[in-house]
Amino acid sequence: MSFKTVQDKIVNTVFNIRTANLYSSRFKKHGPSAPSVLWLNEQRQLKRFEIISNSILKAGFTPLDTIMDFGCGYGAFLEFLHKHRQLMPAHYYGLDLSSEMIEFCQSKYNLKKASFFQKSHLDFDVGFSVLSGTFGLAATSDVSMWESYVFSNLSKIWSYTKNAMIFNFQYTDSGVSKISKDRIYYICFDRLSLFLDRLGGSPSLIYDQSLSKDVAVLMRPS
Repeated sequence: MSFKTVQDKIVNTVFNIRTANLYSSRFKKHGPSAPSVLWLNEQRQLKRFEIISNSILKAGFTPLDTIMDFGCGYGAFLEFLHKHRQLMPAHYYGLDLSSEMIEFCQSKYNLKKASFFQKSHLDFDVGFSVLSGTFGLAATSDVSMWESYVFSNLSKIWSYTKNAMIFNFQYTDSGVSKISKDRIYYICFDRLSLFLDRLGGSPSLIYDQSLSKDVAVLMRPS
């Protein structure tokens, strides 16, 4: 194993722990609500869920498919799916790094079609992968290190996603990605474009006027 591989594993572990602690702290403060997962309000959160659901339907979703939701938080997207029966998959897998979030979901959602895990990846294939704001709160002020972490995780998830992956970022119109003083990550389009080219597949960018400075990416196989 090369030095870089070992270094990447260490960085990934450190950022996972930091991210878990950040969101666990927000959950303890805000409880099961939109602010605990970095949404300004429930209206913006629901708009994002509408964009996600429209995207997976566009990508050919059927109730026989499976959905993996990385960064599932307190289970808000599962509730959305459950209320819109045509969107409920054969099985929903909710993943989060926060033990508090996962314990809450496991105790609240007693559904045969839903499972929750405190981990960052699955070890089997899924039909659709959803990441709603998952990498918006940076666990470091180092942009380069955070982007490497984000892109590595997205590449891993894409490797076991069969039909489509949808994720979103806050973006900046400048030519340089940045992390704000309150640790919000903003990607520049040059970096996003390079990453999507390297990832492969067929990407579509999605914007909504009600979600300022927010871009969603629907990635499908070529």
